Amino acid sequence: MDYSNQLIQTGELNDVGEEVRTNTKDSYRRGLELVFTWKPLDWFEWKFNSTFSQNKIINHNEYIDNWDTWGKDTISFAKTDLAFSPSVIAGSQLSFQLFKNILASKTNKQSLYLTIISKYVGKQYIDNTSDDSRSLDPYFVNDLRINYNLGGKSFKNIEIIALVRNVFDIDYVSNGWVYKYNSNGTTNNIDGLFPQAGINFLVGVNFGF
Repeated sequence: MDYSNQLIQTGELNDVGEEVRTNTKDSYRRGLELVFTWKPLDWFEWKFNSTFSQNKIINHNEYIDNWDTWGKDTISFAKTDLAFSPSVIAGSQLSFQLFKNILASKTNKQSLYLTIISKYVGKQYIDNTSDDSRSLDPYFVNDLRINYNLGGKSFKNIEIIALVRNVFDIDYVSNGWVYKYNSNGTTNNIDGLFPQAGINFLVGVNFGF
């Protein structure tokens, strides 16, 4: 996709803490997306999706506050990466129907599923300068979900869901911001990162009518 005046995040925050966005005249997102489902057995299914892309800005100007002059300095880039646009993203769901012969029947319509959910997000930048010091590391996280469908008489369906998120307790950061300024001939960063929770749990119940 080629864009004209795409509204993009700069990675900066304004004076009230909101993300700053600006229109860039010439940019593009080009790549390949793959999606497939494989079910070799009645009790096993694998869903997979991935995206491989290039996300670029052409002739981009970066403006940096100069604390000595109270003006702005400009740095020009012929081509640079769009902020918050990883070139590789992938997701996977491995779903197993457990104890099929015991819990799944035509009369009570019960079922028990175990699903392993995996997500990979590649390196991404928090501003539009392609500077490694202003980037987020790739991360790979896994969740474990159990769906127990009870069927039911009073309700059309009752489903209990138990979810263990970040099951391997991985430390990772999924978002951030950066403010840059020039002072005494050097460029300085003030940035903030948003680390995500370690292993955590969620239990819910769905009622169907």
